[in-house]
Amino acid sequence: MDDLKRGGLPLVSVVVPAYQAEATIRATLASVVAQTYPNLQIVVVDDGSRDRTADIAAEFAAADPRVTVIRRANGGASAARNTGIAASSGEFIAPIDADDIWHPRRVEAHVRALRNAGPEVALAYSPYRLIDRDDRIIRSYRRYDLSGQVVHRLPWFNMIANGSGFTVRRSAAEEVGGFQDWLRDESLEGNEDLYFQIEVATRHHFVAVPEYLVGYRMVEGSISDNHRRMWTSRARTHQVALRRYPALRNLPYQISSMPFVRNLFSLDIRRKGVGAALRQALLWTGRFPLTPIALPLLTLASTWRKLARIAPEADPAPELVGKAFLDVDPAVGRWFEPTGLERLFGGYLERLDASYEPRSEAAGPRLAIEPMIGRKHPAPQ
Repeated sequence: MDDLKRGGLPLVSVVVPAYQAEATIRATLASVVAQTYPNLQIVVVDDGSRDRTADIAAEFAAADPRVTVIRRANGGASAARNTGIAASSGEFIAPIDADDIWHPRRVEAHVRALRNAGPEVALAYSPYRLIDRDDRIIRSYRRYDLSGQVVHRLPWFNMIANGSGFTVRRSAAEEVGGFQDWLRDESLEGNEDLYFQIEVATRHHFVAVPEYLVGYRMVEGSISDNHRRMWTSRARTHQVALRRYPALRNLPYQISSMPFVRNLFSLDIRRKGVGAALRQALLWTGRFPLTPIALPLLTLASTWRKLARIAPEADPAPELVGKAFLDVDPAVGRWFEPTGLERLFGGYLERLDASYEPRSEAAGPRLAIEPMIGRKHPAPQ
């Protein structure tokens, strides 16, 4: 903290969108108010909850003047995040979902990284550990150290993979119009954070803080637990970003969408039969021309892996499984080492990133952050 004190402490606005989160929001807010970084503004946006979410948040507000609670009619996670951003004033925005938790040094580490990296860097991120209802570790996610220009590598590797693992400059969040809600309009919520990160990456650099500072909770019934919706949302996000940003129209980007299409195809076969799955695959072909080639190849590869009994990707820190997230060293975990297609395309995407010039203004109209219900952010055409 000494290096931060010498340069003053910029205000960080923590934005907590919350809906029906009474079972988890207490742990979330406890981890936020326990941050070692003191200059925080904590804005909880209750998105029309019918349980005790707002009441629990109000308890924290009564005990800590940094906490503010805003209640609004239900409008979705993106609208709630934008409401919090619009009501806050920090130089940096740090979102956290109401079922996740942070390591105490999370905000401090991100602010230090952003301050040290320079003004061209707008977003700091960290890997996460998947946790259960009792904050115990299920497994650790990949640990990346990808910094600088990452616009081509981000959709492929999805280094952040959640809405609680990054801190962004307010200026950058406002530049891209905040979090878009067109996925909600299509009943495909779940990847608004990835689309937001892609939009920021088209204009600014990222910096990695490669410590496990985020506990990402997996609970039954959550959006992230609904595999079909998440896979469809991810593929749709890739499609819209591909349409909006011509620089992303490269072979690896299109291939990066195919595993989600293949997962949907396999799920449709099990639930609806081969005929329905093939009809749905034809619809995806209109969005991703590689589908007729990639789908059978990926299906064969998946079948071969099962027959050959190839183990899934190893946990970077298997010794931590079952331990309490807040009790373990966030630095423990092996680095991600790409293999196969990831190694092949990773180098190519890195070269594309090295030659990419960040855009100060993307094609098409920008949408200002709008906290009011009723303002729609349609999918960019």
